[in-house]
Formats: sequence, C-alpha cells, structure tokens
Amino acid sequence: MSILFDLWNGNLSPIKEGRDSEEMRQLIYLINSNYEKLQAMLNQEQQKRIETCAACVNEYCSLFAEQAFCSGFRLGSGLFAESWIDNR
Repeated sequence: MSILFDLWNGNLSPIKEGRDSEEMRQLIYLINSNYEKLQAMLNQEQQKRIETCAACVNEYCSLFAEQAFCSGFRLGSGLFAESWIDNR
C-alpha cells in the first residue's frame, strides 16, 4: 500500500506518534498532576474559570499543531517540487 492510502484510511496518525516519547509522558504527567492540585485549591467559580482557560489552551494547541502540520507539508512539498525543477 501507499502512504497516501494509509493516511486516507486513517492508518497513519502523525499527531499521536510524538506522545510516546518519555519527555512527552513526563510533561503530560506534570500537567495533570499540577492541574489536579490547582483544582483542589480553588472554589467552584475559580474551578470553572481555570477549566475554561484550559479548554482555550487546548484549542489553541490543536490549531497551532494543525497549522504547523500544514506549513510543514507545504514546505516539504515545495522542496520536493523545487528539486525536480531544472534551475540552470
């Protein structure tokens, strides 16, 4: 099969590959641990506010990752296309 076929059929998920590193696991642990400690210190109104903030940060990270993926793909495609052009 081809990479395009696998990507189309959902067999490839580049976003999930980076989560398997030890560094990413440690960061996820620290984020969750600190978030839980912070939640325990806050009243209900403050908890709602921090949850809203966390949701906004998650949305921002998702949009940033999408944009970075698209920009990287465009750059890679441009490099590939340029490598086939005769620039003499």
